[in-house]
Amino acid sequence: MVRRSLPLAMSMNNDVAAATVMVTIAGAVAAAHRRRRWRPRGMAVSDVARTIAGGFLMGLGAAVIPGGNDGLVLAALPALSVDGAVA
Repeated sequence: MVRRSLPLAMSMNNDVAAATVMVTIAGAVAAAHRRRRWRPRGMAVSDVARTIAGGFLMGLGAAVIPGGNDGLVLAALPALSVDGAVA
């Protein structure tokens, strides 16, 4: 089920990916509740803003970096690529 939800399998139905995420979150909540560590608490606006800003920056970084670790280490850095060195 997890293999089908990966973005590499674009021909698969997106319902499987949504079900995988929902079941994973439900399992984490159930496990925390069972161990008596589930304590819902309020969120401050500043915490929400920092979380959204951090997620945005991480997504931007993932979109800008040319390739993954193997592409950077094995191709971009040995080729003395400026954008590979910055990434």
